Amino acid sequence: MQRNSRYVIVSLLVISCLVVSGCTESGVGDDPGNAPEGSVRSFPNINVTPVARPDIKNQIEILTWWTGAGDEAGFRALLQLFKQEHPDIYLFSAAVEGGAGVNARDVLKRRMEEGNPPDTYQANEETIIRSASQGQLASLNDLFDEEGWKDKFPKEIIDELTLDGNIYAIPLNIHRTNVLWYNKKIFKQLDLEPPGTFEELLELCRRIRDAGIVPLASGDKTEISLLNNVILGTIGTDRYLELTRDEALYDDSILTKVYENMKELMSYVNADHGNLSWSEEAKLFGEGQTAMLSMGDWVKGNLSFIQEMIPGEDYGWVTFPGTKGTFLATMDTFGLPKASKNPETTKEWLKLLGSVEGQDTFNPLKGSIPSRIDTDSAKYDAYGQQTIKDFKESLKHSRLIFKSVGRQVYQGYLEAKKIDS
Repeated sequence: MQRNSRYVIVSLLVISCLVVSGCTESGVGDDPGNAPEGSVRSFPNINVTPVARPDIKNQIEILTWWTGAGDEAGFRALLQLFKQEHPDIYLFSAAVEGGAGVNARDVLKRRMEEGNPPDTYQANEETIIRSASQGQLASLNDLFDEEGWKDKFPKEIIDELTLDGNIYAIPLNIHRTNVLWYNKKIFKQLDLEPPGTFEELLELCRRIRDAGIVPLASGDKTEISLLNNVILGTIGTDRYLELTRDEALYDDSILTKVYENMKELMSYVNADHGNLSWSEEAKLFGEGQTAMLSMGDWVKGNLSFIQEMIPGEDYGWVTFPGTKGTFLATMDTFGLPKASKNPETTKEWLKLLGSVEGQDTFNPLKGSIPSRIDTDSAKYDAYGQQTIKDFKESLKHSRLIFKSVGRQVYQGYLEAKKIDS
């Protein structure tokens, strides 16, 4: 299926109670994996309304791109938890489907420019700082002080959400991006061990291809992320960190080796990679059509809920070869627009996102880990527990990295591909 370039704003969902009799459903059923891209989403037992109701004073509109698998399961659990604690507050969830979040960001940009933002919205750390620099967000310093959060979230995370001394978002989770997933059945069948170095990865790819299996899944929206992992695996953490601080340090010798490694790795991916969404890429891996998958752990919800794979049994994972000890990350965060129509009510939602209960409700379903350091790791599966441990280790050794350099060299990589072809 080709990714639809048009975006569709999903109908706003109003939650009036945890269990509603006679609810109208949007027709996609309880399984988000059965919904075609661009369709209206619905949660079970939630009334659907196309617009927020002006007659309701106690309400919050939340904009996200969480419309599939673990995304939806985790978000639904948060909504239900909030309704338990605040039955008098209506929640309108505007979920924009398609584009791996690009469509949602387009909608958000337009609404912010029009002065009609949602009360809060999902964003990564870069989007938050960009919005804050444009004067669109309210400072959340007081909320952090009131909730005693400044020693619950690592300084490295707070710093990513801070501009000129003001904190502008609540970090709900951490996603690791330098992960390599592998099919345990295929690896056992071919008597393979997961790779630790980039050279070992390439050798594995050769052996897997010789066995008649596509070594690595790839898709349209994940090539930059893969390139970023290859950069780190090629030049090492210290050099990578230097590049995040000073683009002038890029030189031909670095880029030539990166392009060579990326070119060889891409020779082992599925032939239709330019036409696949990330979920279709995950499906290839889930169906055993490829032996490995390089993608951030947002894919874990898809593997669990759509592909029905069991971590540790059906698939295993390692840090992307050559990047062990380094934690490449991104966050899902929520800020408070200055033009929010319901700022005080919205703060109640933000308090839940920043709480232990909220983070331990959402993240085990989403496949991510909590951004707080005092949550209950026993509530997470084997992958979650290992990733929480790796995350804390990366904090000790200053190896938590949010900045990607893949985008800066991607155009050069594309030019190099044109020359080679």
